[in-house]
Formats: sequence, structure tokens, C-alpha cells
Amino acid sequence: MTGTQNLTPDDRHHVVVVGGGFGGIQCIKSLKRANVRITLVDQRNHHLFQPLLYQVATTILAPSEIAWPLRQVFRHRKDVTTLMARVLGVNPDAKRVALDDGSTIDYDTLVLATGAQHSYFGNSGWEEHAPGLKTLEDATTIRRGILSAFEALAPIADEVGGECEIICDGGIRRGTHVLKALARGATSCSMGRPYLFGLAAGGQAGVAKALELLRAEIERDMGLLGCTKISDISSKHIA
Repeated sequence: MTGTQNLTPDDRHHVVVVGGGFGGIQCIKSLKRANVRITLVDQRNHHLFQPLLYQVATTILAPSEIAWPLRQVFRHRKDVTTLMARVLGVNPDAKRVALDDGSTIDYDTLVLATGAQHSYFGNSGWEEHAPGLKTLEDATTIRRGILSAFEALAPIADEVGGECEIICDGGIRRGTHVLKALARGATSCSMGRPYLFGLAAGGQAGVAKALELLRAEIERDMGLLGCTKISDISSKHIA
């Protein structure tokens, strides 16, 4: 497609919003009664609830549980047109946005809400070993790595034969994760996020509360499995 897109024939003030994240959506919601026409442009067709990406990465949630089609979000807004495209450039003098399909969109007001990108502080080589977590693709990549690590635990434990400690690190967020790792052959787990959450929420008391909740969850899940001590956990307790 080439040329300039005249997405609506009326002469209302045209607001083009680039980015369907929190900022873009909030902007569009605030313009509900502004008597303008709005074009939302995003390179993906869904809004992503980024704070829960780590739960997709750690297999707690499915991707569809934190992503919603932008057209569905604004299905009741006749003043909003959604367009899946990538913005390549902006001509502020002509008030025109260039898209990756060769077309352009004219605007009266432009809102750039494209979000943030993770930074490696000039060390791009780190990305291969420490991937970011900003998109569903990032989450599913980390998810595959976590699942592969859990699958590798049992053969590693068999090979080691109890001669050294096997510490499972990464993807451990809840008591059930600890029990799964132990059942696969780990002798201990390393988990920093619950400590950090507790510390941020309430200092030393918050850390103590986080550990208390984690311990209670582990004891409850052990009871559901019919186990009275950690050493009772084995591979027979997981599918």
C-alpha cells in the first residue's frame, strides 16, 4: 500500500497515537469526549500487561492471559481506528507519519507512546546471556529456557550421584516451584525476587513476612502431596 491514508472522511481534529501500551491507551481513554478522531498505530495487534510478563516466563500464566487485542479494547469507540503497522519516521513540518508499508498518515496532534527498552549500558554482548523481558516473545524465550532447565535436572542429578549440591536458580517464585525443583533432583533453590519484594514493601519485616508466606505455601503443598518432610519429595510427585 502506498500513498496517504485517509482513514476517516470527516474534518475533526485528527490525533495519531503511536503505541498501544499503558500510555497510549490512557491517552485515548482521556480523549473519549473530546470530539476528535483517533488513529492508534502499533507494530503488534495487542495490548500487553507488562508487569505480569515474568509470570508468563515462569509458566504461571499463559500469554493470552496478559495480552488483549487492541481492536477489542476499543470495540465500543467509533472514534478510534486501530492500525497494525510500524512507524519508520515522522515529518513534523508536514505533520505526517511514515509507516513500514510505504504509506503515510497525516495528523493534527501526534502522541508518541512507544514505551521503554532495556539497556545493557553499552555492553550489547550481554543480551545473549541476559535477555530482556519486555515482550511476549521475550517471555516465551525465557519460558523455554526454564522448562529446559527443569527437564535437565533429573539426568544431571543421576550423573552427579549425590557427590555435589545441585542448586536450581531462575524461575523460582513460589513454594510449588521449590517442590518441583526438589522433585526433579535439585538439592536446594536460589530465589531472590521474594526477598526483594518483601524488602521493598516493608524492609526487614517485609522480608520476614515474605519468607513466612513462602514457608506456609511449601508446608501446605507438602501436605497435599502427603509428605511430612523435604526428603520425602521425589520424582513420583510430578507428572
